[in-house]
Amino acid sequence: MNPTNTTWCKVCGVTTLADAMASALAGVDALGFNFYPSSARFLAPAKAADICTQLKITHPRVQKIGLFVDAPAAEVIATLAAVDLDLLQFHGDESAE
Repeated sequence: MNPTNTTWCKVCGVTTLADAMASALAGVDALGFNFYPSSARFLAPAKAADICTQLKITHPRVQKIGLFVDAPAAEVIATLAAVDLDLLQFHGDESAE
């Protein structure tokens, strides 16, 4: 989503609508939402869904990326059903499959 030779920028660990909107206005390419419950930056799917809905309306070009750490497939699928994410980012011991 970066048609020019500029630096691509993602802000990770977004937890509030205000931070998401400020980042989008500043020109970020993507925002990261952390769905790892043990993280200080954890965001519940319902709250992430609200933020992503507003982003889609006001800043549709900003990609929404969900971060999962060793999450069971059922948890990832449930989150995807609730949150309009563009990409997934996995950390931990996930296999390629």
